[in-house]
Amino acid sequence: MVENRNQQKKTKDFGLPPTEASENLRSLEIDKRTLRKTNRIHQFNTSVSQEWMAKLKAISYEERLKYVEVLEKALECYERHRKN
Repeated sequence: MVENRNQQKKTKDFGLPPTEASENLRSLEIDKRTLRKTNRIHQFNTSVSQEWMAKLKAISYEERLKYVEVLEKALECYERHRKN
């Protein structure tokens, strides 16, 4: 009896997809990624401490910036102060 239950697979029938697209679906035709294109093409991966990441997240949230934007600003600041 256990074998019969395992052999029967339950499938869901969702029917046919709609043929007309709603206004919401048409708005997705714009590639959202191109609207915020940044020309950043090089991958940068590193490991950081939990405290450092918490600080980065806090600054990014407060300033409404991406992590990379905070890092870019930090590098600019470092370069300015290094020259003095």
